[in-house]
Amino acid sequence: MMSFFYLLIALLLLSAPTCIALPPLPWIQERADKLERNGKKLITEDFTGDPDSFRRQPVVSNSQGIDITYLGSGGFLFQRDTTAILTAPYFSNESLQRVGVWSIEADTATIDQYRPDLKAVQAILVGHPHYDHLLDVPYVWKKHAPHTRVFGNQSMANILDSAVPKTNLHVLDNEVRVDKNSGAFVSSHGGLIQFMPLHSSHAPNIRIPLMDIEYLIAPRSVDEPLDEVPQQARDWRLGETLAYIIDFRAASDTAKVEFRIYYQDAGHMPESWHLPADGRRVDLAIVTVASANFIGQGEYIQTIRDSLRPRHWLLGHWEDFFQPYSQNPEEIYSVPFTNTESFVDTLIGRGIGGDEWVLPTPGTKLAY
Repeated sequence: MMSFFYLLIALLLLSAPTCIALPPLPWIQERADKLERNGKKLITEDFTGDPDSFRRQPVVSNSQGIDITYLGSGGFLFQRDTTAILTAPYFSNESLQRVGVWSIEADTATIDQYRPDLKAVQAILVGHPHYDHLLDVPYVWKKHAPHTRVFGNQSMANILDSAVPKTNLHVLDNEVRVDKNSGAFVSSHGGLIQFMPLHSSHAPNIRIPLMDIEYLIAPRSVDEPLDEVPQQARDWRLGETLAYIIDFRAASDTAKVEFRIYYQDAGHMPESWHLPADGRRVDLAIVTVASANFIGQGEYIQTIRDSLRPRHWLLGHWEDFFQPYSQNPEEIYSVPFTNTESFVDTLIGRGIGGDEWVLPTPGTKLAY
């Protein structure tokens, strides 16, 4: 989620002879290990031996054996036993200067270092094909997951046309839920995991204060298959944004939902019809913190609560992906101008208890 301030800096660097990564801005960004409320840490991370240095994941009653690894940005690995599903991961974290001015490409060394084991994954879900969600997918697929299929919108398929075989690309036109009477589940692992795409939208990336001006990066579609993956961030165009319902079903009866996840990789006010026809509430809502302030944090949280009635909340896509990828909280900062502490305050102010939400750092493993 690009801030107006960072965009201006990128423009000022047009004549720079080399690419210099911009440092974090400590007066408007929060370092992960410093995020606190009433003197208590907000982040959950599982990389230190000191329990006082992070917030433990709240106890989950009636656990269903679902393991979730937060990879950063919109990337999540969901696992149960020998079944797994992945949402589009992003490890490359291109600098804002490269995003705004120069070319971009996947950082294969970083991907190889941090990607989890993907052998059990059968599907990669893409919510929208902006570069910070899709740039790494061609390499991840080719090197680590050629046994998977990649699901998303038509722009996604057109962007990946030269990098992933058509047999491994699935455009979710016929399955997407656009009202209470539509939508269809797609199955993997013999129906043990089922997912349904939901018509969604993308919060503005930029808002200029006092001028009522909003801007969405690369908002249009990619209408024809490309001969190569784009090298400019602006060419990774949005297309139709999708959210997803992801169900883990019972082995004894795949019509029975044992754990339901609502996933979005861009801030969007969910509709009541986002729940499938069975009307079953969501066990875990994965929501986007970045740019939530551009659509109103309070209304955003309340709408999710009213529409989906989630038992648990997972706050994602909150860290600055213009900085080098890291799983060390001392090197992770919040997205510029997105106040993560304020988001948590608003969440609690809307009646979401401390045992209901978690704010993970990249690499953190959670259990539900």
